[in-house]
Amino acid sequence: MVRGGTAGSSAFVASISRRRVAMAALGAMLGASVGGLTGQGRVLAGPGGALAGPNVSLVYFPETGHHLQQDFLQFWRTMGGANLFGLPLTEELEWGGRIVQYFEHCRFERLADGGPVELGLLSDELGKAQPRVPPPAGDEGATGRRYYPETGHSVGAGFLQFLDQHGGVPLLGYPVTEELWENDRTVQYFQRFRLEWEPDRPVTAGQLGAEAAARAGVPVDPVARAEQAPDWQEALFPRAPRVASTEAALEAYGPWGMKWIDISISRQLITAYEGDRAVFSDLVSTGRADKGLTPTGIFAIQRRVYNETMDSRTIGIPLSSPRGYLLTNVLYTQYFTGAGHAIHYAWWHNNFGQPMSYGCVNLRLTTARWFWEWAGIGTPVIVHP
Repeated sequence: MVRGGTAGSSAFVASISRRRVAMAALGAMLGASVGGLTGQGRVLAGPGGALAGPNVSLVYFPETGHHLQQDFLQFWRTMGGANLFGLPLTEELEWGGRIVQYFEHCRFERLADGGPVELGLLSDELGKAQPRVPPPAGDEGATGRRYYPETGHSVGAGFLQFLDQHGGVPLLGYPVTEELWENDRTVQYFQRFRLEWEPDRPVTAGQLGAEAAARAGVPVDPVARAEQAPDWQEALFPRAPRVASTEAALEAYGPWGMKWIDISISRQLITAYEGDRAVFSDLVSTGRADKGLTPTGIFAIQRRVYNETMDSRTIGIPLSSPRGYLLTNVLYTQYFTGAGHAIHYAWWHNNFGQPMSYGCVNLRLTTARWFWEWAGIGTPVIVHP
């Protein structure tokens, strides 16, 4: 069942390309935001405002034929989205005094009369837990593995990195197995998720929620779209026609009073806006022609990773290639396309103001941290010449 809520913001996306407001003070405002850069970025006004992105409370996933709404939607979009949780496989269901909803990778739940969103202990329910084992010999620094005495299992390599980058034990739970070989891949079970790895591919969350739903006999048949429920991609990650300039972006997004990010390739400049007011600006390095240009258009932040390793093999470039790379400790990464384009800290150069990257938008540390704290899932990102 769909429990309450409507999405009043479907008109938001449809209206982006229609609504235009003249900005008489544009030139003066841009001059104030760009002039006087010292190489560290400048806060032009204090950050603030409501949660970034359209204020939707109900969306529909045509891929699976189910809705996501209210507190479950808020948790999904801010804590991991499709990358971590997968897409919804059911509607909200009442079960034993709780409201539950199954996703591809996990199960959301909370008390029927309210309370915080929690994740179900699916590995325990499916009988995946294994007996405790002794900790690895040597300390964590030497072994590269972290031992959890609470369940008697350790985590290492890419699984440990994924755990640290996606909420840690509070979100995924403690490990309940060591690494296992299942279905031609390496897997490890945590209390709430199963992580999977195959050679030359990144670690991902497995279909544990789908298996739990099948075991419980929960109906996953698609349901009809609720009235006024927009598609999730349209509502949470709005798209609009390409824009040619900051002026055009201001006309489209300025009137809404929301947070959005403007990236000018010709100026090599990133600017944070709250409505039509610029609040922060700094130089960047976008994609270099011989490496891969940064795509232009209107996007939105889809996924955030605090600290990760960027590996060219994930986009099909071998490390042995002249274009190969393996970069550790890449901080404050915020992806705005499904092809891996992101804004992030780049510690390996200081040539901001010049194209340098493989298509991402490189930021200096203080700027990357500022945008990490200010932006969020769904914040529009407008990239133009």
